[in-house]
Amino acid sequence: MNFLDLRLKVRNFFKKYKKLLIIIIIVWAIIIAINYFLKQLNENQKPTTTYEPNKAVMDDSEVPKALQEPINNLIGEFVGYCNDKNYETAYSMIDADCKEISYPTIDSFKAYVDNIYTTKKIYNIQNFSNVDNNYIYNVRILDDIMATGTNGNGYLYYEEKFVLKDTDQGLKLSIGGFIEKKDLNISTEDEYLKIEIPYKIVEYDTETYVVKVTNRTQNPIVLLDDSISNEIELSLGNQRRNMQNSSENLIMVNARETKTVKLYFTKFVDDGNIPEKLMFNAVRVLQSYAGNEQNTVDNAIDKYSLNIDLPE
Repeated sequence: MNFLDLRLKVRNFFKKYKKLLIIIIIVWAIIIAINYFLKQLNENQKPTTTYEPNKAVMDDSEVPKALQEPINNLIGEFVGYCNDKNYETAYSMIDADCKEISYPTIDSFKAYVDNIYTTKKIYNIQNFSNVDNNYIYNVRILDDIMATGTNGNGYLYYEEKFVLKDTDQGLKLSIGGFIEKKDLNISTEDEYLKIEIPYKIVEYDTETYVVKVTNRTQNPIVLLDDSISNEIELSLGNQRRNMQNSSENLIMVNARETKTVKLYFTKFVDDGNIPEKLMFNAVRVLQSYAGNEQNTVDNAIDKYSLNIDLPE
């Protein structure tokens, strides 16, 4: 077969099957277009906040090089034990103060683990902030797609702050943003009240003051009832923070009674602000307490403010 015959056969073939070939080309083009569209759609649906699994983002200028690998290993071991539901070993890795305040029993810690590690998880970490040898890491816990067989749709994750403290006894791990339990041992008193502040609980975004109030009189005393604004504040020098107790809207101490309360304030540990005073701006000594706001105003024997200086 010479070249001329080949050309004729090819031309006749295209002539004969022209419509079929056009249909095939159109279908092929549609398939390519659909695949491209679906690929773009999937890429657009990925949240920009999702980290690459197991990629630790470290800041060498903030974390001493000698601590980077031990910190990575410690976090990895803890997550591994939680994944395996090895509760006791994971629990033993947590700093004593963190356990006392946040997870005082193994059962409370089990509830924490079971709530987060519902399936096999992976994690990634980022050095978030460092304050006074407390290395604060943002830890993101994600589903292990390879282990669970899920498709990863939704990119759901759990996130919290882990805190690694460099001590003479080595690295100590705290979870849930817990920084420390700091002893204050402050006491002040007047003719009406004795107020003691044995310690405060420092977490990444809050400070909680444990306050013991003793009424020295035969009259009820109100420190908080939401009848006026700013009844209890934390002074940071150039600014003040209102108490954030959502469930505590009444602090009333009966005659000769002693009551312990926890006062929560928003305070980021790395914001550079130093707590200076705990301010009780509306102490009211009453003849009697009838349980309504107007009564505490009309029935007051004395009204005054009380400021307690805090150590740095």
